[in-house]
This record gives sequence, structure tokens and C-alpha cells, in this order.
Amino acid sequence: MPSSAVRLLEEAPGIQRDAAGKPVVSPETYFVVNAVRRAGGGETNLSLRGVTGAAAGMRPGFVITEGRMFEPGTNELVVGAGVVREFEGFDLGGVTQFSATKWKVVGIFEVPGTVFDSEVWADLPVVQTLFNRGATVAAVRARLESPAALQQVKDYVASEPRLQVEVKSEKEHFASEAESLETIAVFGWALSITLALGAL
Repeated sequence: MPSSAVRLLEEAPGIQRDAAGKPVVSPETYFVVNAVRRAGGGETNLSLRGVTGAAAGMRPGFVITEGRMFEPGTNELVVGAGVVREFEGFDLGGVTQFSATKWKVVGIFEVPGTVFDSEVWADLPVVQTLFNRGATVAAVRARLESPAALQQVKDYVASEPRLQVEVKSEKEHFASEAESLETIAVFGWALSITLALGAL
């Protein structure tokens, strides 16, 4: 999804705006990287998610338990607590390598009851550059004014030929992942949704 599509999505009716009038959205991308398990030393896949500073606020319950959030524009990582438990090289202050790039772990976070505890996060523009993705993203998460606003966004996307995206609530998106994730679909009167590429 190019940056032009993200800007169009930000104009959708029903998306909540902050005190400054800016849409509450989180453009994101993700890649599969290799990691080594602590038990047995076997190599497996791990999700690296490129995010902006808005990403944490889009996950109810998100908390940095050790260290701090990454600094934008740097090769710094924050890692889920589940990653630290299961994989080597992700302890606070450690350095790991994805492809030819070294990354420093500066924080450990938790989002209880979700898959995000098993992810690694880094600055979106840095991830886009190092993985040669330009200004494209894989998904946009948005907070809505109310649960009913989801249909407004769907109607807006359907009427905009420049938007070849699929609109799903977070509950719908993660329905096949785990039952516990259903509890994070609604946060107060704001419904988190994922505006993802149709291929996803």
C-alpha cells in the first residue's frame, strides 16, 4: 500500500481524530526474519514489524516493562516478552542481526493476551529502507469514533477506486488466530480496525 493510499484512508469518515485534529492511525509493515530458539537451538521464523510512535497506543494494555521505546531513525528494537523467553539474542542491551544489519535491543514490551508479545518492533522508515520497500506499508490500523463507524469506512473505501484495500475489524482479522484476541477489538467507544491489503 503506497503512502498516497494511506493519506486517502486518513480522510475516511468515522476515523477518530486527536486533540490536534489528526487522524488516529498507525501505518505498519512487517517481515519474517530468522531467530534461534533457546531450547534446542533450532532456527525458526519471527515477525519484525515496522511501526511509528502511534503503534503502542493502538494496542490496549501495551506497556514497556524494561528499557525504553526505540528512537526514530535508528537501528533500535523493542521486543515482546515472549520473544525474550523463547529466542536467543534479544535480551535488553543485546545486539542481533537481520540480514546484513545489526540491531540493538533497547526495550521489552508486553501486550497481554495478544500475538504482539511474540513480535519485534522497529522504526517504520528504517525498516522500509533496509528491506527496500520504499514508502509502502502492509496495513493501516485506525481507531474509530464508534463501532458503527466501521461501516462508514467500508463504504468510503468501496466508493474510492484508488483504494484497493480490505477493511476488517481487529476481531475479524484475528478470529483465526486465537479466541483471547477477541477482547482487544473494542477499546472504550473506540474500535480498532485493520485496513489491510486484500492479499492479507
